[in-house]
Amino acid sequence: MQNFVIIGFTLAATANLILLVLTRTIWRSRFGGLNLSFLLLANLLWALGAVLWHTEGGAAPWLFYMLAEILRDGLLLVLLIRLLNFVSNTQGQEALVSYPIKLVIGGVVTALTVMRIAQVGIESYGGTLERPIYIALLLLALIALMFTEKLYRYTRAEQRWAIKFLCLALAIVPLNDFYFYSEAVLVNRLNPTVEASRGFIATIAIPLLAISLARNPSWSSEMFISRHLVLRSFTIIFAGIYLLMMAAVGYWLRATNSEWGASLQLVFLAVAIILMVLALSSGRFQSQVKIFFNKHFFSSQFDYRSEWLRFNQTLGDAQAGRNFHEHAIRAMAEIVDSPGGRLWGRIANGRRTYLDHWSLTPESRAAMVLPDSLLRFLDDTHWVVDLDEFRDYPERYEGLELSGELLDNRQLWLVIPLVRLNKVEGVVTLAQPRARREIIWEDRDLLKAAGEQLASYLALYDATMNLLDNRQFDAYNRLAAFVVHDLKNVSAQLSLIATNADKYRDNPQFIEDSFDTVGNAVTRLETMVKRFGKEQDNRQVETSGPLVPIINELQESLRGELPELVVSSSIPDVDVIGDPEQLLSILTHLVQNAQEASEKPSVVELSAVAMQDEVVIKIKDSGRGMSQDFVRNRLFRPFDTTKGNAGMGIGVYQSRQTLREFGGDLTLWSKENEGTEVLVTLINN
Repeated sequence: MQNFVIIGFTLAATANLILLVLTRTIWRSRFGGLNLSFLLLANLLWALGAVLWHTEGGAAPWLFYMLAEILRDGLLLVLLIRLLNFVSNTQGQEALVSYPIKLVIGGVVTALTVMRIAQVGIESYGGTLERPIYIALLLLALIALMFTEKLYRYTRAEQRWAIKFLCLALAIVPLNDFYFYSEAVLVNRLNPTVEASRGFIATIAIPLLAISLARNPSWSSEMFISRHLVLRSFTIIFAGIYLLMMAAVGYWLRATNSEWGASLQLVFLAVAIILMVLALSSGRFQSQVKIFFNKHFFSSQFDYRSEWLRFNQTLGDAQAGRNFHEHAIRAMAEIVDSPGGRLWGRIANGRRTYLDHWSLTPESRAAMVLPDSLLRFLDDTHWVVDLDEFRDYPERYEGLELSGELLDNRQLWLVIPLVRLNKVEGVVTLAQPRARREIIWEDRDLLKAAGEQLASYLALYDATMNLLDNRQFDAYNRLAAFVVHDLKNVSAQLSLIATNADKYRDNPQFIEDSFDTVGNAVTRLETMVKRFGKEQDNRQVETSGPLVPIINELQESLRGELPELVVSSSIPDVDVIGDPEQLLSILTHLVQNAQEASEKPSVVELSAVAMQDEVVIKIKDSGRGMSQDFVRNRLFRPFDTTKGNAGMGIGVYQSRQTLREFGGDLTLWSKENEGTEVLVTLINN
């Protein structure tokens, strides 16, 4: 029992010390701050006195413990009187605590102090003052309860949400004392069981008091202490309290089981330590603690300085590495402690295209497409959309209609527009946070500001990538100059044959030399083809033509090649914007890629669907497929090929660029060992 008592008062002393430090930091120079500090200091001295008395014993620790309790009760009444007078002054009423009552309280506290000091000498002669002392302490507890009830009752109803935790914190200790000393008055002795609980009950009152102080607008102020330091301190204190409690339980197991007690104690402590490590390393636990402190101990949700530095640091790391888009999503997600997200960006023709994800892999092609209604809503409002709120209260988002992936996937949480120059340049969707939290105006404002910053970074990144691509093409053009030089040499050789053909066509030696020259020219041309790849025609023709003849010519040109190309019978008879020859070349290249990636017994399927403004051509195979990393980092990068000398690595890149110049796009969905779906989007003319 003694160890249990010591643990309780040790916890009380620790809790009062922490709140005392916070009070002198947060609520200094505020109403009630000094009175509260004195009360917490008295509570601290009272708890330390109890620990000393139960540990060492003796008259001096006992007297210190008793006098500290009187000081604690007196300062509690002083604080309650000042709060009551404050309430009466703000409401224009007479003082709720009259002067005679103050005199009575002062007389009781003085008499109680004298009796406690005198008791030391009286007990040496066999006398006792226990019962009068118990009655005086009982009276102080009763007055404190009456004052607390009056404080709550006279506070306006609309302000009670800020005062109820304070009243509960100030009443819980006097209520326990009232029960404690009521029993002592009846039997003329203290109940050791109730005594053992006093430290723990005093500890329980501290969090309630802290919450009330954070809620009370007349006491709140800006935090002068680092949030990081507060969280670290809480973690250390939590670990210490937890280990003390587990040590007490382990000691009890050892004391109550003589045969297996020592072994049970070791096993229990090992399990307790493992559980503590798991809790402290849990992302959800850390997030819940962070939200609790930000909500109840700080006047704002965020430390904007550290948040902005962290945000820019994450984007800076992204520019230094390869996965820029992934880092960009992470920078947004960490603001609200989300574990993942997805990113869409705007391309040259104004279309939004899926860019990348971070720890939130799309499970289907539908997850990579944003609904048109959402894009229109974001363009018009620039709002941050809370999908949980939309599911419960869709009327709050007037004009927004959602269905499919965004509405059905409960893992999705926020939709954040990335606005630059009053235009939505991109969209970020975030996963549900590790700890449940409500999005308020402060979160929305910070996310919108971060979104504007991220939109600028995305624009800068795109400009940088375009510059790098242009440099690659400069190198490509330089290579073409060497090829042109070789072509001139070949042309000169063939021209020489053509010039002398009429004069020497009957000369066998000329015929032999001509064949040698032609063979040499073929060899040089083959060498150029291997080195340079397919001839590229950069001319873009703004024209249109029917889709069906293009598909028919594609099917005819690839007839007999395996795997077989199977074309749907329902190709829409529409005109599409784009040069027919280039469209045929693009479709041929994509189908041949699908054939090369597939086994011969399988087939490559081609189908097309016409919509109001677009025509979507789908090329599907069941071949090797591609990894998400390859699609993200290599597929659309020019001059990056997996075919060795047989390819330049420019076909897919140039196909997409050409389609985008026609107003369309090229997207795909692929999974390793399951195949690939390529979508060619064209403008319906």
